[in-house]
Amino acid sequence: MSESADQELQQNRELLQLLRERDHRNKYRKIDSYFPDTGPLARTNYPTVMKYYSAGKTYLERLLSGGNGTGKTTDGAIEMWFHASGLYPTWWPGHKFSKPIVAWALSKSGDQMKSAMQTTMFGPRSDRGAGVFPKDALFYEDGKQRWTNWPGIPNCIGSIMIAHYTNGVYDGDSLIEFKTYDQEAEALQGANVQFIWLDEEPNNPMVYTECLSRTRGRKGQEGRICMTFTPLQGMSDVVLSFCPQGDVPLDHLTPGQPGKWSAKLPWAEIPYEQLSKEWRETAMMSYAPHERAARMDGTPCMGSGAVFPYPNENITFYPTSVPPSWFEFCYGLDVGWNATAAVWLYKDPQTNIWYAYSEYQQGQLEPPMHSRNLKQRGDWIPGAIDPASNGRSQADGHKLFEAYLNEGLDLCPADNTREASIFELQTALSSGLLKISTYCTTLLSQLHRYHRDDKGQVVQPEKYHCIDALRYAWMTGRHRACPKPDVDSYSYDHSNTGLGANPITGY
Repeated sequence: MSESADQELQQNRELLQLLRERDHRNKYRKIDSYFPDTGPLARTNYPTVMKYYSAGKTYLERLLSGGNGTGKTTDGAIEMWFHASGLYPTWWPGHKFSKPIVAWALSKSGDQMKSAMQTTMFGPRSDRGAGVFPKDALFYEDGKQRWTNWPGIPNCIGSIMIAHYTNGVYDGDSLIEFKTYDQEAEALQGANVQFIWLDEEPNNPMVYTECLSRTRGRKGQEGRICMTFTPLQGMSDVVLSFCPQGDVPLDHLTPGQPGKWSAKLPWAEIPYEQLSKEWRETAMMSYAPHERAARMDGTPCMGSGAVFPYPNENITFYPTSVPPSWFEFCYGLDVGWNATAAVWLYKDPQTNIWYAYSEYQQGQLEPPMHSRNLKQRGDWIPGAIDPASNGRSQADGHKLFEAYLNEGLDLCPADNTREASIFELQTALSSGLLKISTYCTTLLSQLHRYHRDDKGQVVQPEKYHCIDALRYAWMTGRHRACPKPDVDSYSYDHSNTGLGANPITGY
């Protein structure tokens, strides 16, 4: 064989070896290929995911609400790898742990965990290492596996030790424990956990609450908890804890909850190289209409049994000024010991549109205290009260209706025909005859959660006090509505409420 032929053969062998190494890296070191600097899958093409990672630097609780196929489970697995290994890339914008951690990864069930979470993290059982976590990180130098199996769940990993590095120096092992939502509460109790990832939404809100409790720590040393799921359970307690008005806030921040951050990851943000146009078109047509927003955009699903299946943008208004005194005003009042609620309406006489502009809900107060709070919006406004208030008060045996009348409120018994009032509210909201202030967050959250069971019955109607107050205002209160007495101008004088309070907020 000639010298040139030998050189060519050697070059081919080296090229073959390089190709094999490339294929090996592509398969067993996928972590190096995620979010590159350039190309169709560059991280600049995933602005929401980058914001989600970055938010972990500031916010202790995060939610990534994504459509099907958007890669949210992979996004969660990537963050878990960085925190467990300490091998943060130079582009990483989020929180960094400076030492080995204890982490939890939770899913609905053992089967769900095996088929989705652990396959994404580690690859299939037959080829461990073909997932987000590199193959060499799953085994010790002698080839022994770093994981333990879950007792009673075949082919499911129970926990795994991952070597952690700080500034490139090995400083111990991180522990990742896998748990399911259907485990006993005791399984979610124990010592502090630095990072918790829930893939898919827990059915029981106590699961999330218990997990959150595990991340406690001294100031500056708190753990992080995050969720990645498609919100198919509708306006659940977990979703509403991040999205009190039924959808992810535009600024990602939950009102009154400074530690929470959330975002939606829609199909529109995913490159076709990851999620093909053909698949999207086929999948969209197969989804039930009430699920499409959740499965495509990460918008919380209204549910097939939703009573008021209207997105906020169709039924809300943003108040920019105090309504003029010559508008007609009224309110509805639902009373009870655990919760007393009221909703105020006014009508614009030029358009005949009614606006729910203010709300009130408070529990475990006596009628005099509630009455004082109600009068803050204007003691002259007529209202309609829950007709069941003719029953006896738990506090002192007096009839609640009489008690509120004695406090000087202008009230009459309301029409409490539930199905008829629901139908009228549906018609008013869908036609635009009734709008709800974006500030009425309690009312909006209850509207989104109000649903029927498979027998057509409203589920736990006694929990929706603001909706009941709205029903009373709509069915009876608006027929008693009137403008403010003795109006001399079109401006609203706060001092004329009798208590000097803002007529919108009540304080």
